[in-house]
Amino acid sequence: MGEHFELMASIGGRVQRAVVTEIAASLRELAVDGVDLVQDYPLTHNRPGAQGGCWSPGPTGWREAHGTTTALPSS
Repeated sequence: MGEHFELMASIGGRVQRAVVTEIAASLRELAVDGVDLVQDYPLTHNRPGAQGGCWSPGPTGWREAHGTTTALPSS
């Protein structure tokens, strides 16, 4: 189900590990000091429902959250 990318870091003496998928940038695994913070799912399956999905608001959500009706800059 696409490539998986493992990210590891030690911040403030705590070991952090994440696995992010190529498809939809889903967060497949997240652990701090060996303690799982999200429920994993099998490598051979797509993510169940919206589990671990990367969500961001569209322009309407931005305007509602920030109380502005001006257009956002295009990239």
